[in-house]
Amino acid sequence: MVVRKTMSAEIKDSPIRREPSKSQQEFATNAFDVKIGELYGNHPNLNAMLNFLENSNSIDYKAGCDSGLLVIDAMLSLEGNIQDWYFQNYMLQLH
Repeated sequence: MVVRKTMSAEIKDSPIRREPSKSQQEFATNAFDVKIGELYGNHPNLNAMLNFLENSNSIDYKAGCDSGLLVIDAMLSLEGNIQDWYFQNYMLQLH
């Protein structure tokens, strides 16, 4: 019985299942926005990527792939709790 209660408590307290607070979500989102802005600003293919994002009929697949990779790079470049909060919020939005 004690083992079951302990396991249940661990699952409920798991950072994967816990929802970040609104301030944590905002802080993580702001940090992500700063990172993605830096990555976009420094990318040599910036104009093509912006055109791809603004034009839904664009067939510049390299620009689309570059944009997706920048989003992943920005997510992975976040550190510590900020990264945890951002991923938790991201996963909750997928559900």
